[in-house]
Amino acid sequence: MSKGRPWACIITCILTVISAIIILIAASIYTNRSYYLRDYWGILFGFSICTIVVASMAIIVAIGLAYVAFRRFPALTTLFSGLLVLVALFSAICGVAFILSRSYLPSKSISETTRLVKYYRGSAQYSSTKSIIDRVQQTYECCGIDQALDWASTFPDGKSTPDSCCKIVTPGCGNGSLLSQTSIYIRGCVEPVESHYKQRYTILIGMHFNLILFAVVSATLGLIYERYIRDQYQLM
Repeated sequence: MSKGRPWACIITCILTVISAIIILIAASIYTNRSYYLRDYWGILFGFSICTIVVASMAIIVAIGLAYVAFRRFPALTTLFSGLLVLVALFSAICGVAFILSRSYLPSKSISETTRLVKYYRGSAQYSSTKSIIDRVQQTYECCGIDQALDWASTFPDGKSTPDSCCKIVTPGCGNGSLLSQTSIYIRGCVEPVESHYKQRYTILIGMHFNLILFAVVSATLGLIYERYIRDQYQLM
């Protein structure tokens, strides 16, 4: 057994930690930017939270495995190797769950965008809806559900949109904007929101499987090194 074998385990643990830190940063940014949509695109927000939890666990366990392997603690090496396998399993479950839920993303995007538009001018209990759809339209440079004309049935005059549909937002810029449609965004919000989140979370899924690879390799090397430590103790 090569004396350098523990270093192989330690190096892969370091790679696991680096991978987990990158995922943690990305998921934290995504969570912060999509927090206002948590009640509408809950599954996407939940995936970010799941990713943060898994990445945090991976960092702690990988550091622990590197330490006990370096200190030659066989029992603890086995324990942390097993924990790292569990982290990899949780990561796989998280990734697979989102892959399976991607098929619902188009219909979910349509239903939630429709609900936001429907209650835009509703009662006081839907006051938060106005700020959400305004932010969505400005962020994704879109207007309405499938097109700007979707707002015609929402406003009494049938020719106005929210000011957030305007390319340059000024008070009252949405009044009568459907007549010429030159000062507002024409495309609806369903397609850009769906496309954006699909791309964003596809990146996170890729990062999850990268983390799984490093975690499994680290755990495997940890278990191999644990056996080596025990054999060395038996020879003493």
